[in-house]
Amino acid sequence: EDAPPFPYEPWMLNLEVGDFPYPHDGRGHWQWESGFFKDTLYGMEAIRDWNLCAVFGAFAAMKNGREADRHRNARLQWVAYIAGTRESARLMGDYVLQEADLLEKKIYEDGTFPASWPIDIHFPGEKWTGNQKYPDNPFLPSSRFQKYTDNQTGYPVPYRCLYSRNIRNLFMAGRNVSVTREALGSVRVMQTCGMAGEVVGKAAAVCVRHDVWPRDVFPGHWDEMTELLNMPGINRRDTVDGTFYVRDDAARLPPAGILYIDPASLPGIVVCDQDIEFKGKWFAGVDAKNFVGINYYRNHTDKGSARFPFRVPEDGRYEVRLWYLDSEIHTARLPVTIHHAGGDETVMVDTTRPAPLENNFISLGDYPFQAGKPAHVLLDVTAADPGRVVINSVHIVPVKE
Repeated sequence: EDAPPFPYEPWMLNLEVGDFPYPHDGRGHWQWESGFFKDTLYGMEAIRDWNLCAVFGAFAAMKNGREADRHRNARLQWVAYIAGTRESARLMGDYVLQEADLLEKKIYEDGTFPASWPIDIHFPGEKWTGNQKYPDNPFLPSSRFQKYTDNQTGYPVPYRCLYSRNIRNLFMAGRNVSVTREALGSVRVMQTCGMAGEVVGKAAAVCVRHDVWPRDVFPGHWDEMTELLNMPGINRRDTVDGTFYVRDDAARLPPAGILYIDPASLPGIVVCDQDIEFKGKWFAGVDAKNFVGINYYRNHTDKGSARFPFRVPEDGRYEVRLWYLDSEIHTARLPVTIHHAGGDETVMVDTTRPAPLENNFISLGDYPFQAGKPAHVLLDVTAADPGRVVINSVHIVPVKE
């Protein structure tokens, strides 16, 4: 049965297929974003409406344009109608977190909640022709995504970023904390903002208990604050001087899943992160599970390579394993060359299929290697079939005779 028609309306943006990112999985993602040149405090409703005009215009282009037959059964099921502000006014505390703090991995005595998202700055996306049609009010972003943080441990945000420097009874939490625009690109994500709220709540309890201002918590009552910060969030008390307890109906957290694997925990040799030699455009990622080290890496361009150099400690045969992430939109033929003592061997890896070994590894075979001699594994994305490539590490394991 054909879906109902979705005609163009005069208030929609006049778009065509190709002016915007196509929703391959049926969803619009972070690429739909407006308000770059607008006042996000006083113009939020207009920004939201403009984005809706863009979304509806894009769907109308799919339903009525040159690919109308392909989208005959397409239906628009749901569109977000509440605007989420990425950044607006900036509040200043006794400390302003900045990009250099992340780069230098500074640790402060009043460090509180951990932030682990890399610096992620959005700006109008130049590649989308839809933006070129509306240059004064673009609605599609690009991003500058830089890996400055350790996504396993993060970096502690100073408590001094969470209260105002000139309004003595004002706490801040969420996206309005005391940071520069670059640092906001890291601390702005939802779970990080939620942890900031927990810290502020505990600091407010200290303020009430001792009749002090937010600025007085550090360093004057920091021992007590530290004790509160170290308590599980499931703990409760009825007054600021009461005894902590856990409610009988409180939900217990399930066991944490494995998010990453410490390279030192694996036998043999692991090549990952800074040891990989990249060519072309690769992007660091952190939101998959069971990857080794700090990041996994994505290539969306069908160009480039990744080289994993290593040396074995003893002569012998070693099994070579590759970590990759599977998806139907990934390449079905990724050439992987193993340079070993006997020469070169190239293996084709189908990354549309799940990796057969534990923790997303596939065996590329076992090969002879000589102690101390240079060896490597080379992924040639340029020679691969079209499709994305998502890789993380190479694991070299001695073969037992």
